[in-house]
Amino acid sequence: MGSMRRETRALRRTVGWGALLCVVVVVVTHHLLTERQCLSAPSKKSATKPSLLKAPVPQLPYVSKRSFYVMTTPKEGEALVRLDLTFTFLTINHLECFERNDVLFRDVAYRFLKHHQPSANTVKAWTPMVQDDLLTFFRAEVGICKVDKVTVESLQRL
Repeated sequence: MGSMRRETRALRRTVGWGALLCVVVVVVTHHLLTERQCLSAPSKKSATKPSLLKAPVPQLPYVSKRSFYVMTTPKEGEALVRLDLTFTFLTINHLECFERNDVLFRDVAYRFLKHHQPSANTVKAWTPMVQDDLLTFFRAEVGICKVDKVTVESLQRL
């Protein structure tokens, strides 16, 4: 009869520890779940949703400036002219293409400026020719890098 009591006590101890272990697992699981919900639930302070501004992304003008020295023969006589031009591109890729092909673009620009000269050496006379004719010439001759706009920045007689 003594051995039976020992077995009963051992069984009760085992059941007691098993029950205690189950209770601990349930409590820890409950604690972890409520902790996760507290972390993911929005606080009362930040109940308002942040407002988002929807606007188009601005396109930056990508520009490259070049100077050209041209011998002109207007009505006043021969003159050496320094022409500062700004080339505008729509994307950075086109600007990088232009920078890589600098010699090609300079050659095309010099060929154009050598054969197409306005009647006077003024910015007003050079501007329409450069903005329209030179741009068209670039697109026809080169066809790469897609120059969007060419403008005359300054003109200086030397």
